Amino acid sequence: MKGFTLYQMLLASAKSRNLLELKLDLLNLKHTGILFFTEDILLLNPEERFEVYHCGSPGSIKFRNAFPIVKHEFINSKCNTENYTAFLKDKHFDYYQEEVSDDSIKLFQNCYMGQEYVWIYKDNC
Repeated sequence: MKGFTLYQMLLASAKSRNLLELKLDLLNLKHTGILFFTEDILLLNPEERFEVYHCGSPGSIKFRNAFPIVKHEFINSKCNTENYTAFLKDKHFDYYQEEVSDDSIKLFQNCYMGQEYVWIYKDNC
């Protein structure tokens, strides 16, 4: 079962009073990089489950399809790191506290750049 629905988030939100406010709040948090999701939140059915990631912790999610990197670390690594794969593996471990193989880390081919965090994610996310 994937993550949450918008309805579940709305019920849990102390800030958002309606679905539109919730969607705008989620988009603003994604823009900063604090949250990450791949769905088009404006078109998403409120009852459809989707994966949502938070930069501070993976929480209790069972899927491992995205992980954050502080933006300045990511930019510096792209310029200064000879072994980008090792860098990604380290950041994956920092977030999930789990080792990942070279083959598995190669599945993370996509990048979303927020204002504060960059999210590395798989195609199927």
